[in-house]
Amino acid sequence: MTSKANNENFNIVNVSKKSNKENIQKINPIEGQIKVKLNSKISQVKKGLKLIDPNNNCEKNPRDCNKKENKEENKVENKEEKKEENKLLITGLNKRNVNLFLNRRESDHLLEKYGEESYFFNKLLEKTVFNIPETFLLNHKITSIVRTRMIDWMIEVCSAFYFMDETFFLSVNILDKFLQKAKKIYNNTDIHLIGITSMFTASKFQEIYPQTLKNFVHKVAHDMFTVDQIKTMENIIITDIGTEVLVSTSIYDFLKTYFYDFFYNNKIIVEKNCDIKVYKDITLIAKYLSKLIVHYEYFYLYENSMKAIGCIITAIKLMDHYMKDQLDENDRNVYNQWILFLIEQDRIDKKDMENLVNKIYLAFSHYQKSKSISKNLNKFMKLPIIELLKKGNANEKK
Repeated sequence: MTSKANNENFNIVNVSKKSNKENIQKINPIEGQIKVKLNSKISQVKKGLKLIDPNNNCEKNPRDCNKKENKEENKVENKEEKKEENKLLITGLNKRNVNLFLNRRESDHLLEKYGEESYFFNKLLEKTVFNIPETFLLNHKITSIVRTRMIDWMIEVCSAFYFMDETFFLSVNILDKFLQKAKKIYNNTDIHLIGITSMFTASKFQEIYPQTLKNFVHKVAHDMFTVDQIKTMENIIITDIGTEVLVSTSIYDFLKTYFYDFFYNNKIIVEKNCDIKVYKDITLIAKYLSKLIVHYEYFYLYENSMKAIGCIITAIKLMDHYMKDQLDENDRNVYNQWILFLIEQDRIDKKDMENLVNKIYLAFSHYQKSKSISKNLNKFMKLPIIELLKKGNANEKK
């Protein structure tokens, strides 16, 4: 089901020491450079990180409120309907609302109560506990491309075993945090055991039903390592990095927050002006990009919240570039103002964001052209723009 450590998907022999930073900077983009252009004249979307408005039954859908005022029959409901409505009022959601990330009302209620506080706590953590320098590999004899292949293989493992996305990001965080803080110098040949142990540890924190250690030994490691070896490595990792980083905040956590916040604070604007299918495609592309850029340690120059916003902007730009017919002027105006709000809210310099978006786009270009990795992200996340890109490249060759 998953790739072995010594096959072509994870070849750690005769690897160049050249860094991914150099690779990204030298690669030519697919077509031009993406530029962030913000039009501040358009009416802005609603602001604030109050994830759920407890009064949004009327504010979000005024037509329903008018119906209730004008039609007496809508006021007369049976007891079962009243009970159901009362439950929905507690969470602050309408019956027709569709949560793009969470399906449980309990989660919505928790977000209403603690969402804003959790967001700013995560903002604090990314500046302190989860701050990893881009130079963390210099402490070891591990090349940049070997780490990239490890991330690519971790995507295959996490996807094949249907792990949560949070498990993948926590696995990467454990791997990199350990390489930053490890007291011993490790080589290319050590990273496979470290990566397997990182996934095993992350799955115990994130998965409801984590894979057993025996399954990791047989199905993931293909019996290359013993139970005792993984246990010993796990003990070393936890000793070196501490327990506080085992429940991390990631790019994906911020992505979920931004999309959730945007949709529910601007539900009428989105439904009136935006194609919901396109909106879902943008969320998928942004998620794809968030997984893609962790292949390159260069992106540790930026905080997770900023990278999440950069992934959203790049996703919109890629959508607009490859699928122009699906985006009209209303779509562009709404997304443009959302971008403007996110940048202003986090007090990000627009030039810095433009540089980050260009780097994400270059990393996207580099990833599609790279022959040194298996591109498991493309195998397990099917994006329409990737297929269009392949057709374009095929036509160019002809």
